[in-house]
Amino acid sequence: MIRSGGIAGMRRAWRAEPAPADAPHWVALIDDCPWDEPAPGPIGADQFTWRIVARCETRESAVADERAASLPDHGLQGPWRALVEEVRARGLPVSPDEIG
Repeated sequence: MIRSGGIAGMRRAWRAEPAPADAPHWVALIDDCPWDEPAPGPIGADQFTWRIVARCETRESAVADERAASLPDHGLQGPWRALVEEVRARGLPVSPDEIG
């Protein structure tokens, strides 16, 4: 997940790679997000933008399920906020280049 923008245009990124035992919790957080809905409203000047990428891999499948969304800061509500807060709380800061 990458947050970019703001007055300085800084990019910050976080990544969470939960243990297999925590997978059901994370899958529920990811599934609750409205991935197919359009982003709410335009992004204003000097506001943050969030790029959220979720990749679920299983041992049974060679292909990972990947979802992605870009949201303005004011669109980070409900399930989106829950997912972002969980990643920031339980994940690690990484270089934005590691995420893309």
